[in-house]
Amino acid sequence: MKLLTLKEYQDQYDEDFEISRTKLIQFSIDLPILYNKYLRYYYYETQNFNKGEAKLKQLYFEIYYEYKEKHPYPLKNSECEWHTESDKRYQELYLKVQYLKQKVKYLEKVVRQIPYLSNTVKNIIEMIKFENGT
Repeated sequence: MKLLTLKEYQDQYDEDFEISRTKLIQFSIDLPILYNKYLRYYYYETQNFNKGEAKLKQLYFEIYYEYKEKHPYPLKNSECEWHTESDKRYQELYLKVQYLKQKVKYLEKVVRQIPYLSNTVKNIIEMIKFENGT
């Protein structure tokens, strides 16, 4: 499965979840399919995020001990932490992991919203019936 950017997920959501009065029944039928689609995205992105977090922790450990052991004079733990978090390699990976976290949060919200859409469709149908006097 190809992982998308956050923007691509958002655009795809806008396309997939456009509710049209003329296509309410088809939309209602498609909801379980859409739920499965976004749930798979959510699981893959969560797995990707967890791998990124593990790499970040490993990199933190490696950089921390680089400063701890290779520095000309002994550093306190807080100084090693500061140097580690200021290291360009750590910051680059940290930003990538934070981006993955944003994608996971977005997909989690989408997946949580989908079960409620069937009620939205039902309410729209009831509103149309009311407007038509039936």
